[in-house]
Amino acid sequence: MAYVRVCTAEEIGFRFPNCYDCSLPLKFPFGRSRELGPIAYGLCGGMCFAALDYYHARLPVPGQTRVPRPGDPLFRYLWKRQMDSFQLPTGPLRILRWMTRGDESVAGSTIQSEFPKLQDSMAWLQPSVLLMIYARSWEDPTQNHQVVAVGYDLDEVTQKASIFLYDPNYPSKEPTLDVDLGSPSGAFKQSTGETPRGFFLQRYRPKKRDLKDLGDL
Repeated sequence: MAYVRVCTAEEIGFRFPNCYDCSLPLKFPFGRSRELGPIAYGLCGGMCFAALDYYHARLPVPGQTRVPRPGDPLFRYLWKRQMDSFQLPTGPLRILRWMTRGDESVAGSTIQSEFPKLQDSMAWLQPSVLLMIYARSWEDPTQNHQVVAVGYDLDEVTQKASIFLYDPNYPSKEPTLDVDLGSPSGAFKQSTGETPRGFFLQRYRPKKRDLKDLGDL
């Protein structure tokens, strides 16, 4: 058995869910406009990167349970880190390459390459941002998702692993991702019910900024 715990989702995670909305006006000629109603979107990458920024700065995340609104300092910070998490220009191309591969190819790369990288990161006591691949081919890439791995439990005999996660979609919880490392398909299964095709680690660097300002958000 190999059990590694870097931190917990409760220690690093925001207390509000990854669900934001805004209303966009539709403008007509002669100055008329009409609201299209609320449009929901997520900032999972920004929340993951920001959570690790606080972790590396040794600062607690804000304790608020209300989703920050556009214009709030915390929202602006999450939005900026969301843009950073796209890792332009190569990030979207990497996602598309993984999406267009077959299921066994995605699972194979996850098991043979990405899980060992996760183990190496955990050996250095570093949480890791995982980009979970759900979408196939030319489906909507926003179906994919970002989470933070905070530890894992591996049965070296059965080659079955459970990865402990901070998932911005599930505040105040610590979901797990179960992986069968001995299966060609990986047999991925999240405790929250989703079934990803695989994942890869994203490059993360702590944000270099005044730590006092970060703590005041």
